[in-house]
Amino acid sequence: MLRRNASPVLPTQPQVSAEVTINKRRLLRDLNAVSRIGIGSHGAVTRLVFSIKELRSRQLLIHLMRQAGLKIYIDPIGNIFFTLIFT
Repeated sequence: MLRRNASPVLPTQPQVSAEVTINKRRLLRDLNAVSRIGIGSHGAVTRLVFSIKELRSRQLLIHLMRQAGLKIYIDPIGNIFFTLIFT
């Protein structure tokens, strides 16, 4: 049971210190790809819950995170979390 204003309980992973580099060009490309789903004529993005556009944006985001090797966790109400696992 969740209490009001309670943070979601996420699976915990051991803390491992490692250097992570981010490909800024790829990050911006991927963020722009997700943001284009549901873009309107004046540049605003509208993705209603349970709409095809919202489903496609979630699928694309999950696909991109799998390609990046991230662990995916979706909580009971549909929030998507990604975790980088060091091996």
